[in-house]
Amino acid sequence: APSSPTLAVFKKKIGDDFRKYRENWARKYPVWQVVHNDDFTAAMLQFVRGLKSDTDPVGVTRLLGLLGELSWSSRKTLAMCLDIPEEQFSFDTLREVVDDLARPLSGAGQAPSYTEPKYIKEKILVNYAAGDVEAATETYYECLRHFGTLKEIMDGLMPDESAALKTRITRAYSERAGVFKKRLQGVIRELSATHPHDDLYTFYVTTVLLYFFERCLIGKKTKAELDERPNTR
Repeated sequence: APSSPTLAVFKKKIGDDFRKYRENWARKYPVWQVVHNDDFTAAMLQFVRGLKSDTDPVGVTRLLGLLGELSWSSRKTLAMCLDIPEEQFSFDTLREVVDDLARPLSGAGQAPSYTEPKYIKEKILVNYAAGDVEAATETYYECLRHFGTLKEIMDGLMPDESAALKTRITRAYSERAGVFKKRLQGVIRELSATHPHDDLYTFYVTTVLLYFFERCLIGKKTKAELDERPNTR
């Protein structure tokens, strides 16, 4: 990452690095790679390959592509190292989850505020067995931190996208039998299948589902929900 874009500065920086590599690391690590935080010019590429013909240069365009191939869990680790605000990161992840769920049927700042409904504790009691209430409540409140961001994303969807998302969730839920916890786990597995072994993506799928659970799309309704007038939240 030379501070000046001139070819002379680039050559000095890469040349010095290569000499240190050749003296200290080449025998143990035969693959030498140059990563540049800009696009390479033809002269830069000629210089790099003149030092080592089999070098694989990685410019900023390819670097962004490589980052895009990482799982969301790996991206979160990287974002933490780069001090990227969680609110910005959660927006991007939730946006992809919503897009992934809506597509087959059809920039963020501080996290928006969001107030939980008064009946949520009763709703959890109604839908979960007594032994699962504590864990279900903890999961709900972990996801609740992202509901404001998710609502912002949902408000920006086109009507057909919003309808497709809700249809996919309700269809996946209605196709399953058993208690709510079992049905919810089955839907989470189905909707996370495109990102296997990506715990963070699965968490945000769970966030989307619990957001709609809170808003009466899935699960048993409480008396307060049944009595509540539309658009009061």
